[in-house]
Amino acid sequence: MNNLDIQNIVDGFNSNILHYAQLLFPNGKKQGSYWVTGDVYDTPATNQGSFKIGLSGRFLGMCRDFSGDAAKNSTLESYDLLEVLSIRLNGDKAKAIKEAQELLGISSNQNFKTNIKTKQKPLVKKTETAQEVKVEPLDEKSRSWQQTLHKELLNNESAMEYLYARSLKKETIVEFQLGLTRKTTTPDGEVRSKALATPIRLMNGEFAKQQYFYVIPHVTENPIASNGWGKSPVGIYFSHTHNKQRNLIVCEGMKDVWVLYQNLKENDLLDDYLVCSGTHGTSIPEQMKNPDFWAKFDKIYLTQDFDKAGDTMAEKISEFIVGDCYRVRCPAHYANPKFEKDGTEKPSDQWGADWTDFFRSDGCIDEFLSLLEEAPVCSITVETIDNNDPFNVKNAVGRFHVAPIDINGAYINRKMYYPVQTLMRKKETDEYGQEYISERYETVVVSSDGVINKSVKSPAPPGTPDSERVIRLTDGTLIRAEPKPNDYSSWSWNSIESYISGRSKIRSAKDIYTDIHNVLKQSVWLPVPEDYCILSLTVIATYVQNIFESVPIIFLNGRAGSGKSQTGIVMSKLSCNGSVIGQVSAATAARHIDASRGFVVFDDLEGIASKGGRDGTQFSDLVQALKVSYNKNTSEKIWTDVKTMKTERLNFFGIKLISNTQGSDDILSTRMLRIQTLIMPDSEKGKIKKMGASDFLHVEKLRQELHQWAFAKCNEIEDISLTHTEKTGRFDEIALPLRVIASLVGKECADELEVGLNKQKTVKFESNDPIEVLREAVKNLIKNGFIRFTVTQLILELRTMLDDNYGASMTNEIPEWERPEWVGRQLRTLGLLDSVDLGRAVLYGKRLKVMQFNDYAVNEVIEEIGSTIDNLQEPFAFCAGCASCPYANTNCGFREERLKKEQKNINVKYN
Repeated sequence: MNNLDIQNIVDGFNSNILHYAQLLFPNGKKQGSYWVTGDVYDTPATNQGSFKIGLSGRFLGMCRDFSGDAAKNSTLESYDLLEVLSIRLNGDKAKAIKEAQELLGISSNQNFKTNIKTKQKPLVKKTETAQEVKVEPLDEKSRSWQQTLHKELLNNESAMEYLYARSLKKETIVEFQLGLTRKTTTPDGEVRSKALATPIRLMNGEFAKQQYFYVIPHVTENPIASNGWGKSPVGIYFSHTHNKQRNLIVCEGMKDVWVLYQNLKENDLLDDYLVCSGTHGTSIPEQMKNPDFWAKFDKIYLTQDFDKAGDTMAEKISEFIVGDCYRVRCPAHYANPKFEKDGTEKPSDQWGADWTDFFRSDGCIDEFLSLLEEAPVCSITVETIDNNDPFNVKNAVGRFHVAPIDINGAYINRKMYYPVQTLMRKKETDEYGQEYISERYETVVVSSDGVINKSVKSPAPPGTPDSERVIRLTDGTLIRAEPKPNDYSSWSWNSIESYISGRSKIRSAKDIYTDIHNVLKQSVWLPVPEDYCILSLTVIATYVQNIFESVPIIFLNGRAGSGKSQTGIVMSKLSCNGSVIGQVSAATAARHIDASRGFVVFDDLEGIASKGGRDGTQFSDLVQALKVSYNKNTSEKIWTDVKTMKTERLNFFGIKLISNTQGSDDILSTRMLRIQTLIMPDSEKGKIKKMGASDFLHVEKLRQELHQWAFAKCNEIEDISLTHTEKTGRFDEIALPLRVIASLVGKECADELEVGLNKQKTVKFESNDPIEVLREAVKNLIKNGFIRFTVTQLILELRTMLDDNYGASMTNEIPEWERPEWVGRQLRTLGLLDSVDLGRAVLYGKRLKVMQFNDYAVNEVIEEIGSTIDNLQEPFAFCAGCASCPYANTNCGFREERLKKEQKNINVKYN
């Protein structure tokens, strides 16, 4: 075998390096950009492991043992996976080559490039010479053939289901004249058929004779390639006719063009945006290399997939664009491993989100337009050297990419960091020989490995401005700025010293959780029992939130006087760096979030809005920042003070509690877990007490223990988070921190959390539109087992969700939504009622009609909560006693008569 074939084997391993690293080193695990295990023989590591395999960048495929033991047994300082096999086989390279061929599916006696037997990506990329498309006109014969293939597709149920699953509608499939190839037989007798045929669409909106073909999983027979192929030269594929559009969206492939076109059309935006892509994947059409092509547009958005390949492609295209262009990345949480281009499922760390994933999840056109508006200017990548990277050469010189860390509460390289201000006192001697005590403040950064770090400025050439000096921690971590003291810091120095010295005694997660749960149950009353579990886990999550990419926002919703403020105060006292924001300006609130870097309670979001005055736009900016603050990758924003026009970078990331009475908008609500509050029933008033001095002392002690627990458990928490596979959408993404912590607490806690989360899925966070609130009230009744019900109970449920005077022009007016005839009419209009006649029944002097929800209404709830409705209730079972009734404070019409009857029974009993 010659050197070229050996290099092809190495390239084959590197083309899917993570897969082969996992295959050859099953005892290892992924740490950052490396696969790490004990040694070249995959001995399980007792600590972090010293044998590392580079998974990306300049060290892709490089293997090295940093303990030095394996290196001493080899003449190589670093080596590739083929040489790893040779070392394992006692230096028998021929045997190593044979084993490598079997792993890669290569025949030893045939050409390497044409005998791939596995479903891995092509091991050697065939480069195509980009050339201008020579358009062949679509003559009548070609048009007729396209129509034939189009009808074949429309009549193939499996192929259409595949396209529907990609969120495409039939109108879009017809618009792009997609077709399905008929059966053909190759000269060697192989039958091919049922590939998705895509006629190339030109800039004038017409279709060309040339076509491109895609594989439809489980439909296409014997495809030429694993994803797509085409015989025509490289060209540009357009969504529709270019006329006056000044905005161009460039996609990675034609499939994204279809879904973007569909959503732009549905929102009347086709006159504003034109969408295009290259016809042959990573090959850049000659037309795109001409500056005149780009000059037709004012704004150019490069929207390739959010992965390394997509970034590289966007970067290459940007080199041909004279002006600015903008890199738009689909948020990574939309990635779906089931729709990889070669039809196989990849590990989660290799997911790349595209716009099909975006729109078939819960992405919407408003969020897409926001991503366009907020997109950064596309720039050229500079070589990266990570200063914590074990492959880094300490004395390397040149120009490198920088990625300094905002160290305030960061979690990086499996270490948590916490800045704290300390008071330094030491003895000094004055010029007369007299001793005195000097004092000064010093901010240090404590890391979870028990090290106290200071910030230092690296040596710099003479005359370097202070703004260009490099700042590091003493452990080598590159940081953005010198650590600043946190006015909201909740970890005391005494507790920190106890942790560093190893003197701290930390209880189990179960004991700590139980303690928090008890504090909440004694301090606040919540109508949904599982919400205590959600809030208790949220408290713990605030201490480890930087381990996760996304965290939940807690939405506390209820009427005035239902305990929202008390709940917020207790949560802030329990949580990491907890604080409460009252009725301040939006700008003050934004800076507060950035400064505290902990749990923030908005006691009244509506109050902040009312403070807006002339600067109401700042409140809108704050809400926009809150919408993306759940995700670490989108949480940093440039904030402009409308009065001074000064700009500053603020970090909004973190768990928050937002309290108000009116509800939240639909985009912000998808990042939220809702906690409903109601006015406390009489039976509960003796159980809830206000916190006193001794209670706050207990809470403070608990908070210090939580800080220590978080530092001690951060690596275990990260490892558990990697084992969870529920991240199929934003809801599972924000629930992940709670699920991980619940797994540490125990099965009973984890089960209770899932019950609470399932109840969350039945809640729509909408505006106070009575019809939408009615839908939610219906779901609440069904969820609680009331398939048969009365309109009276439904109105009582509505009263718990809407303000007393909502919809009334005068305080003594009965709003429309409280009228039984309105409720009945809306239920019929919405198609939620069964036609069965159940007659009437009497409850405490009131003759009430019994009704029943239909299968559609019930199945909708079952689908959302993922389980059947087993706790079926009788229609009047909701009226079980005034003391514990959830409707006790909603002007219930039965209360007076029921209390009279109960009192009469008592008198009879004792007389």
